[in-house]
Amino acid sequence: MATHYMALSLGIDDEPGTLSVVKWGDLVVLGADPRADLNAFAKPELVAAQGFVHTPNDWK
Repeated sequence: MATHYMALSLGIDDEPGTLSVVKWGDLVVLGADPRADLNAFAKPELVAAQGFVHTPNDWK
């Protein structure tokens, strides 16, 4: 919800801020909790950016 409220405060909540069919945004899916181990960012399970979905197999 933090990004939602930031977008709302900037007056752009009709685009970024939450996940929805009509909104845009980038997304990183991690296989572990980065609060417990920052190394989780080194091995993302999936990245969605600018309308494209990328998996680790795409990066090889």
